[in-house]
Amino acid sequence: MQKYKPQKVSSKRKKIEEFIIDETQVKVGSQYIWLWVAIEPKHRQVLHIDISFERNMLVAERFLSYLIDKYGKHHISTETVVLGIHKPVSF
Repeated sequence: MQKYKPQKVSSKRKKIEEFIIDETQVKVGSQYIWLWVAIEPKHRQVLHIDISFERNMLVAERFLSYLIDKYGKHHISTETVVLGIHKPVSF
């Protein structure tokens, strides 16, 4: 098990221009949960971490809404799998 203590991003020191968002399913005990992470790539700072039991539009919108409320609207990067090949996607 890795331990990681993310540093908070101070808007006074560092300007956030972009988010990288990823989600992954992890097994905790006998249950599977979704781990959602938003990272600011330039300074490599974790902006937000969230967990959920489901992966759907409502959960994704809640996660994005939190980021927009806290940091404003920015370019978002994620990835998608097309025919088994991971391809970066921006929107």
